[in-house]
Amino acid sequence: MEEEKQLESQKDLVEITQNLNLQLKEKQEKIQELEELIDSLSTKFANSIFQFIDILSAIVSFQEKFYENSHSRFVSKYSVKLAKALKMSDEEVFNVQVAGLLHDIGKVGFKDNIMIKFVHELSEKERVYYNTHCELGRDILKKFPEFNLIAEIVYQHHENIDGSGFPQGLREKQIHPEAQVIAIVNTFHNLVYKVRNESDPRTLVFVNQTTLPPSKVDIGGNRFLSAIKFLQEKSGIYFEKRFVEAFIQIMEEERRALGQKIITRVPVNKLEPGMIIYQNYYTPSGLLIATSGDVIDEDSKRALIRLAEFGAIPPNILVLK
Repeated sequence: MEEEKQLESQKDLVEITQNLNLQLKEKQEKIQELEELIDSLSTKFANSIFQFIDILSAIVSFQEKFYENSHSRFVSKYSVKLAKALKMSDEEVFNVQVAGLLHDIGKVGFKDNIMIKFVHELSEKERVYYNTHCELGRDILKKFPEFNLIAEIVYQHHENIDGSGFPQGLREKQIHPEAQVIAIVNTFHNLVYKVRNESDPRTLVFVNQTTLPPSKVDIGGNRFLSAIKFLQEKSGIYFEKRFVEAFIQIMEEERRALGQKIITRVPVNKLEPGMIIYQNYYTPSGLLIATSGDVIDEDSKRALIRLAEFGAIPPNILVLK
């Protein structure tokens, strides 16, 4: 009798265990389904965010109509490099990537008489108006909750650690590190690449988009050295010393890596097979149409000539010979 009770108890225990295992399996399957759903939604959300960023970036590119190439793309690319060199987190790297692309979105709608001038050429009234682009950029991005932090970074990208910047006159730790990163790259690119357009003195152009030319290029090493000197002089005043040192190291290494390769600007109709495209070229809407490293052949030459005729790319492009 006692043995029968034990057998029944064991049988009940086995049955309970089996039921529990079955319930556990069902819960695990349900959890897996939920995780897959979350992953799917996250992917869709991420894709929609990146598509939205692309749209905003294209809008900024349209505002850069007086520039030969995209200032914002340069700032984004090298802000990412600097952030990684500073060992910032993945989230911070993402923030500088997006904020770099959109840091000038507040200039959308600015009149041409503002956009075609160097900052030092602006009248007092124009300068006050120009300085509003930080606040306008923040207000645009704040409309999207996902961009709240990026909006603040954009708002602060003209602040200096000594309090002499704008729009708030923030100091040191009051400034987001990501904003400091963008401020350095933005300053450098303006100093090196923003020049008066020789064919139309009323406009400005950025003479290169993606990387730094050696002294053999027509825009030369003097502008590079002057920009580096300015950053060094303002290190600890406008910018964090550690950030400036890391950025200068990045640019110096890239400059040395170019070695003795000759980079020259060639009219599209004078391209020759075997030349190598030196930098990426984009349409005004941000579509990549010529990639750095591509080797010119007869077909690509004809295509580039047509694109230049339509104004999709500059009439002269940088190539390696």
